[in-house]
Amino acid sequence: MEYPNHTFCRYLNLPKVPEDLIREVIDSYPTTKEMAEVSKFKKSFKTTPSGEEYPSYAWSDQNNKKINEWCQKNICEDMYFAFHMIQSDENGYFDIHRDYPVRQKLVYLIDPGGGTPITTFYDEDRQTVLQSISIETHRWHVMDVSAWHDVTGLEPGTVRFAIASRLFPGG
Repeated sequence: MEYPNHTFCRYLNLPKVPEDLIREVIDSYPTTKEMAEVSKFKKSFKTTPSGEEYPSYAWSDQNNKKINEWCQKNICEDMYFAFHMIQSDENGYFDIHRDYPVRQKLVYLIDPGGGTPITTFYDEDRQTVLQSISIETHRWHVMDVSAWHDVTGLEPGTVRFAIASRLFPGG
């Protein structure tokens, strides 16, 4: 698939999510160590080069309720919004991936996970760089997640907090 002159991230002028709501939801999440032990959180795991498993992504429908209600009232009533946390690996990296079958997401990055993160989008060969960007926090953006992408430059083991909704689920 070719992406001539394509922008993988487009900012939108939508309302900011209130800080008190964000803080309430973040404080209700477990620490990254507890994340692996809490059964009510849906999670996916990654394996480090040394063979240790760590929880890389977690979300909870219970914690999404307030975020979803605020977003449906202030952003779009026809979408489901989810609050999630993603943990970088021991090298400060989120693996190259694409969010199949989703094509685009509406995202509000709250905390990028420390460091100076760069999101890089790749061609189908997963090596040819098409675009690299530093995504702004506390600003809504549409991201094309159908292309291969990764995130580098994070502090190792830190957590990225965001709100996301699928715009075009694909299939």
